[in-house]
Amino acid sequence: MTQFAHGQQGGFTLLELLIAASLATLVITGAVRIIGAASESYRIQQNLSALQENARFGFNAVRREVTQAGYSPEPWNGALTIAAVSPDSVDGANAVSDLLVLNRWSRRNCFENDNPVADAQGRPAWHLRQNAFSVSAAGTLSQDCRYGPDADSLTTQVNRQGLVNDVAALQLLFAEDSDRDGNADHWVRAGHWQDEAGLLAVRMALLLRTPEPIRAPEQAAARVLDADIAVPADGRLYRLFETVASLQGRLP
Repeated sequence: MTQFAHGQQGGFTLLELLIAASLATLVITGAVRIIGAASESYRIQQNLSALQENARFGFNAVRREVTQAGYSPEPWNGALTIAAVSPDSVDGANAVSDLLVLNRWSRRNCFENDNPVADAQGRPAWHLRQNAFSVSAAGTLSQDCRYGPDADSLTTQVNRQGLVNDVAALQLLFAEDSDRDGNADHWVRAGHWQDEAGLLAVRMALLLRTPEPIRAPEQAAARVLDADIAVPADGRLYRLFETVASLQGRLP
């Protein structure tokens, strides 16, 4: 059995303890950084998923009305002929948003309830339903809905209903068939078409931002369709989403 000499210690020297402490600190620091990076990456992915879901929800709400816009129960009846895209639609309604206003005849009101007014056959009567979409100054994609027997007798039933928050911009372009050959000839801004009856589709772009800063790279501006939108240096992540919806409601 080995015997320690008189006065010999069996522990670590001060230098060894300092080296061990330094190594432990490096390991812990590295682990913290790895965990922090993983947590930040997870948070970014969660925010990106939320942006995609918000874009999908907003597009579905607008697309539903675009595809039905212009519908008339009697296409041959000039008294029921309406503009699918209302002339109230505005290019650049405010600094970050266009205004899209859509018309259609419907037996259901803005709450999707049957019209309480009956026609001669006892069925819900056809009334004009008008939906408007824009982004508020607070960054919310909102919907207005009015319903009534004609354009001069519309009643607001839904006022600034919020659909999606944290919207930095909404921009629109319209596909116009100028020669009426069934194919779009060019994209135009709201109100810049030659004849509203020649519009075939609506192209929509939403610029969304994360609700909280996530140390995203700064960018001075974002190209949203044909417009440059200023992007503040707020650390948020901005993503652009686009879709196209055809105006099917007035097709025979």
